[in-house]
Amino acid sequence: MKKLMLLTLSIFLLLSVIYPTVSFDADRRYCKTPMKHFFKEDKLLTAVMNEESGFSDTIINRKEDAVGILQIRPIMLDHVNWILKQQGDSLQFTLNDRLDSTKSVKMWYIVQKWDNPKYDPRIACYLWNGGIPRYKEMSHAYWLRIKDKINDDT
Repeated sequence: MKKLMLLTLSIFLLLSVIYPTVSFDADRRYCKTPMKHFFKEDKLLTAVMNEESGFSDTIINRKEDAVGILQIRPIMLDHVNWILKQQGDSLQFTLNDRLDSTKSVKMWYIVQKWDNPKYDPRIACYLWNGGIPRYKEMSHAYWLRIKDKINDDT
């Protein structure tokens, strides 16, 4: 639990320094809100990190080509970069960025703000596990595991 709290605090501090604001247009489902607002006490994200990697930012699943603390696959990275391009943002993430936990968290929030603007936890899990745009009941077992982790933490 101590490791979890330290990791959460570290990522929070890094995000608030490196990415102080999200400056995407509101009409594109983004708002000008401090990153720390989204991450503060984000039990959902913490549970997903725990499920995906056990909080290891160096873990690699060669079978699925999933990498990092959030086990990001190339297709998710492509989706993140597509979102950024749609918004006219020049930022583009690379495959190596998946090993950077701060950048991985940034990618998580980009996807969630674009595809899940209400930040519904169930939809967030379906998106992350089932992919875009086919989040379906195939990810239901994943959602139940995440929900259990969130409930265990309360």
